Amino acid sequence: MIKTKRVVHGEQKIPFYSGYVGSFNGTSDYTNISDDSSLRLVNKITIMAWIYPKYYGDALRDIVVKSPTSAWPTANYRLGVTANGTILFVHGDGSSYEANESSSNVQLMLWQCITVTNNGIYINGEIDKSFTLIGEWYTDTSPLRIGVNPTNNSINVFNGLIAIVIIWNDYILSNSQIKKAYNNPYDPPKKDKIVLWLTGNTIDTSAGTWYDLSQYKNNGTIYGMTKTSIAREQEVVVG
Repeated sequence: MIKTKRVVHGEQKIPFYSGYVGSFNGTSDYTNISDDSSLRLVNKITIMAWIYPKYYGDALRDIVVKSPTSAWPTANYRLGVTANGTILFVHGDGSSYEANESSSNVQLMLWQCITVTNNGIYINGEIDKSFTLIGEWYTDTSPLRIGVNPTNNSINVFNGLIAIVIIWNDYILSNSQIKKAYNNPYDPPKKDKIVLWLTGNTIDTSAGTWYDLSQYKNNGTIYGMTKTSIAREQEVVVG
């Protein structure tokens, strides 16, 4: 009898990462980060998130949002998964907005690395949709939220796991730097430009805090979100 090996679905590993991740129930879980000037993006930007979506839903499921309202023109930035499974990035100037959507869908029940810069959307370290962000950036003192929109609308709550969120302000990662960060999220490039660096291993549910590893210490307050350990890649003999 011939035996082959396969990887157990849903248990693939994040490169160089092990430990805990944030778990969002899709109805009420999120993390709130108080406003800081470092979090207000106005020019060159890079946002990276490792996500494990479990359900698309009927509306945009938010990953990272900084906006005083759910209206797109007031979004300093908004990154989420659409009901169709694509990645959507929005930023506004107060009266109008730019919305860019990935060409590919993210897959359910799998870890994927999503990156947005001024030049496009990347999935797992590779460019998926190229564009050039233009226009002014609306900023205010609203908090940054992980996993929900500014109005706590339950239909926009992310359903799944988030392991890592990193934001670079006033810096656009190059293609090679994005690939490096994808392959080793423990050691992202240009740490001096990082204004938010959350990993699942800095979640302290007993303190109700998601601690920021960046120099700015933009720690988040947890609302409902729990943490869970992730399984390593497993090879199983079948046949």
